[in-house]
Amino acid sequence: MIALVAAGVGIAIVPSDMNCIQMPGVTYRRLLDPGAHTTLHLARRVGDRSEHLRKFYRLLKACAPIQTKQLAKIDLRPKKS
Repeated sequence: MIALVAAGVGIAIVPSDMNCIQMPGVTYRRLLDPGAHTTLHLARRVGDRSEHLRKFYRLLKACAPIQTKQLAKIDLRPKKS
């Protein structure tokens, strides 16, 4: 996304730690609105039931205020042998 901004294609809202990516013509500005928020999505390969993915999913559920109805649609049960 930062490269698109540098190319003059538009703007991007990114996490503050992205400001380590310095490109000519790109300026980072902090959003000061305390009500500003964003929605994050989890994307995965169909049929991927790796242990790492299951652990990451559990971490997300524990740490982020996410909508569990949407997470319930993700099947992360171990593969049957």
